[in-house]
Amino acid sequence: MRKDHNSTASGLTRRNFLKANLGALAAPAFLRAASSPAETTGQRFYLVESDKPLPRIVRGREDGHAAQVMAAALKRLTGKEAMVTEEMPGSGNSAPTILAGSAGSNPAVADLLGREPLAQKLQPEGFLVKTLPGSPERLLLAGADRVGVLYAVHELINFYLEAHDSTAWVPPLSVLENPALKYRIFWTWDHSTNWELGVKGLQEHGCENPYMKSAETFLKDYKKVVDYMSAHKLNGLIIWGFLRDSHGGVKAAQELVDYAHERGVHVLPGIGTSYYGGIYYEGKNKFNVNTWLAENPTDLRLLDTDGKLLSNAICPSKPANQQWLREGAEWLFKTFPNLGGVNLENGDFRACQTEDCQRARERAENDPNFYWDMMVTQLPIIEVGSKINAQSWFTYATYTGFSEGELWQNTPKQRVRTRVPRFVEQYPEFAICQWTYSGMVSTGEQGVNPSLWPKGVKPPTRHSIGLLHQGSQWWGGARWWSATAWGNDVGARYEEMLETIRYTAQRVFEEGLEGVEILGEVSPTSPQNELNYLAFEEFCWHPHRSMQEFIDQRLNRFYGNRELGRRFVETVLADERTPRELRRRQAEALDLAEDRSLTPEQRERWGDLARELARRLAIPTRA
Repeated sequence: MRKDHNSTASGLTRRNFLKANLGALAAPAFLRAASSPAETTGQRFYLVESDKPLPRIVRGREDGHAAQVMAAALKRLTGKEAMVTEEMPGSGNSAPTILAGSAGSNPAVADLLGREPLAQKLQPEGFLVKTLPGSPERLLLAGADRVGVLYAVHELINFYLEAHDSTAWVPPLSVLENPALKYRIFWTWDHSTNWELGVKGLQEHGCENPYMKSAETFLKDYKKVVDYMSAHKLNGLIIWGFLRDSHGGVKAAQELVDYAHERGVHVLPGIGTSYYGGIYYEGKNKFNVNTWLAENPTDLRLLDTDGKLLSNAICPSKPANQQWLREGAEWLFKTFPNLGGVNLENGDFRACQTEDCQRARERAENDPNFYWDMMVTQLPIIEVGSKINAQSWFTYATYTGFSEGELWQNTPKQRVRTRVPRFVEQYPEFAICQWTYSGMVSTGEQGVNPSLWPKGVKPPTRHSIGLLHQGSQWWGGARWWSATAWGNDVGARYEEMLETIRYTAQRVFEEGLEGVEILGEVSPTSPQNELNYLAFEEFCWHPHRSMQEFIDQRLNRFYGNRELGRRFVETVLADERTPRELRRRQAEALDLAEDRSLTPEQRERWGDLARELARRLAIPTRA
């Protein structure tokens, strides 16, 4: 029986969540800006002052983009342009110096890190932000590597940089951060990723849909996704439908891959190794499944359980198909030198029924189910691709969780021969297994159920990440406002999943797994989706922080101050249906969208909240 949508399997009700985590939010919003520690003591580290020379940004040889991001932020906030250079200023320089780089890219940064005890703790993608008093004053934006430098810049801009009129400053800082989870990934379909709004062809649900938007919109959508991910320290972007003739084919994909690489984001094309399109998802290309099968004998096709040879899925055991996969991998990785990796699927739980495939699954060294089809079609791509680009991420989806009740899904008990699947031994150790976390943290209700993933339960693979379907069209909506205003059921696409993200990141870290994937298709102009993204950033870096710490210590920068951050979250999560209450909240959001004491970005977010409340008001089923 379906439970009331305000309840969770763990007994944490919606009302109790608000009470426990958001405090007394019924009082009027407190509008005075929250003070930083530096403000209370009068301390400021000025980067731009009206009566002093402009700062010099000294970048490392590979840190040009990070330096330009820093310079653009100062220009946007003060109207003044800082000099970007690779040369340290002379001894007579009195302007503040911003040092951006790593020990390997910037000699000045290397010298400072060599004398900095905290630097010994830097791990890949980690960063150190530190103010260094003196004459001139210096600000160190150091990373363990190129991506860490970029994260140092964005962390400074997002959480510490202040500005007023033509001045900009930060408080005294000594901040070292390392990511707790190595892989922080958005999963997307191209056809339903909508970050460039107001264009024709928008879709919000479906699988294997045709791409209805323009080729130009494909790049606009995904460049916005990449920019946001880079600014929030997220590093992997799965794109199903990556290569299509209808949105620019190789040329557009190449531009996107290079754009993302510069910003520290690994683009991972979704590749169907039997079904789901092949390497070239849609179009007249040899490495598209439909094209390949249409031009070759029918015995290369997958035989389904109804005895039908499919025109869009390959038989895994045919040597010609194996060679096709190898050639496709070589073409892909040579065509896209900066490709971040791949996300491999073979076709859900589908298993080919040809005699050769059935005999292979009966062998003791192989799995008796679709795991074999998965393995035998994906190893050719991994083996070839890793020889061309060993730094790529080779992720592959099992479609299952790794707990006892999840591991052998859709497999009759009498066919299960081993406790641990054989594919675990057959993939190379560096491959990254993508498990499904969804059913291991909850079973359909909002919130989490700790009994589903007992302490000590770990996957059998060396490198493991996992996908959450919660907060997407693939998960049942539990809110009355889940549907669109025009009545489409899009599952949980527009629902917050803050506690699910926090809990999952914590369990992943506790059990030694390395990453989480969530859906990233919806623009952050949707308040609940941006809250999901901000929580994803926070808990992938700090899985043991509490929800209260996240709300109080991080969201104030995005919504105005601590009280306004609490108010924003409480409004997004509220389940009121009455038009009177919705309009009251909308009026408050509209007032804050016009409040000149807030930054333009903060006002914009309150405007987005007002539009979200208008969307809820328009849903016919609200009463």
